[in-house]
Amino acid sequence: MKRAYHLYPQVYAFENLVFAQRAATRGKRKRVDIAAFQYHLEDQLLTLGEELRAKTYQPGPYHHYTIREPNERLISAVMNRSYPAASAVASSAPFLRVDQPCA
Repeated sequence: MKRAYHLYPQVYAFENLVFAQRAATRGKRKRVDIAAFQYHLEDQLLTLGEELRAKTYQPGPYHHYTIREPNERLISAVMNRSYPAASAVASSAPFLRVDQPCA
């Protein structure tokens, strides 16, 4: 298995977090929780970047809800603060793909 330790500083770079926040909130900007996060966006992203750099970041709680179309299923969505963190990792490491399990 290949290690990609050199990519970690790219994950918590401020420019990458801004890009990741834009990508993560595309189509969701009218939601109340997204608007609240964006109100103090710079402070939020600086704090998130510092937590990622110090390796103290903890993902937020999940919001669970049920969708009944076309069949009933339970959806577990991560809350807003974790959107940019997940997108930052995905944009920094394009070789990581969800459909390919890690070896």
